[in-house]
Amino acid sequence: MRKSIELLAVLGLCTALLQACTMRETDPASRLPWQLPSEEVVLEKLPAPAELGAFRYKGQMDNPEAEVRVLRYNHRDGDHRLDITLYPMPPGWDTMEPRRVVSGLHSEVQGSMTQRALRRGAEEFTVQEHEFHPGKNNPYPVLSSRVKQAFEGKSRIAFVELSARKPILMHAIMSVPEDQAEGLGGAVHEALLAYLEAMMAAEAEQPATREDSANE
Repeated sequence: MRKSIELLAVLGLCTALLQACTMRETDPASRLPWQLPSEEVVLEKLPAPAELGAFRYKGQMDNPEAEVRVLRYNHRDGDHRLDITLYPMPPGWDTMEPRRVVSGLHSEVQGSMTQRALRRGAEEFTVQEHEFHPGKNNPYPVLSSRVKQAFEGKSRIAFVELSARKPILMHAIMSVPEDQAEGLGGAVHEALLAYLEAMMAAEAEQPATREDSANE
């Protein structure tokens, strides 16, 4: 079956990105140019809240070799899975304008999603929504996308949220059957905002923790 025009356009973008840098295929994060980050980042120290809005924490996956940490959550009203992926900014990204950072991350994540869809025989890959939201107490905006994918006549909707908090890049993805997607986009958006708030709360505690240790 012929692929949609949208799929071909995004595929062209992916090809250009693949020629530009060395990338892995297993995860959207792995498509970033893997070099040492601009500063030391210990992903294990990042918070893993028990709840993020409508989602409950289920566990995590770590890939130390690729410097990736994935936090897995389930929706409280069903078995819909939300993955929040965290990884350090590549060299130079920490000095880029915040909107450009998130835009670049979006290109990488969407390109990886497109490759996966093609390998699985997707009949359609269409970005239905694409919107920037200003960050809350964070210079980096949040980019929200809604992507429709069709496989053998069955359509799924992927809700994608992307942002950053120096020196960390992050994206949240949840894919559900199209007929179950109503109202879930906002829940994914709120979950990523809640995670950013948890990061900022953890940052605020760090100076006090160091001072307490020094006084012991």
